[in-house]
Amino acid sequence: MKLIEKVVAYHALREIMKEDWDFAFIYPLMRLMRLLEGDYALFCNEEMKLVAAYGAKEENGKVALDADGVFSFADEESMECYQQKHKELKELKTDAPEPISLPVPNKMKGTWLAAIAPFCSFQEGAMADE
Repeated sequence: MKLIEKVVAYHALREIMKEDWDFAFIYPLMRLMRLLEGDYALFCNEEMKLVAAYGAKEENGKVALDADGVFSFADEESMECYQQKHKELKELKTDAPEPISLPVPNKMKGTWLAAIAPFCSFQEGAMADE
């Protein structure tokens, strides 16, 4: 399993947790979120190292950010190196956790389902209320 799959699932789980769900549905997802936290933190830390290494710097040595908090690159070579290293980070192979068993929700956003599906097995016949 690629690291980015865990990161995308973690992001989806953060959004899912904002909604009201049946306990039987949300509790296993909360446990899954905790399982993915370490990989998410690893990704964020490594991504910040890449930004620090390849981002354009201010006079004080800190990464230069625009008004929206977006960094830029000092030159084309820095951008290409960042992109290659970032791609390698996203594709880093990791162990897949055991799939969690969930009741089928009455409805769910497709993007959320796509993100968490590799980590879940849905119980046929079981429906979770929202």
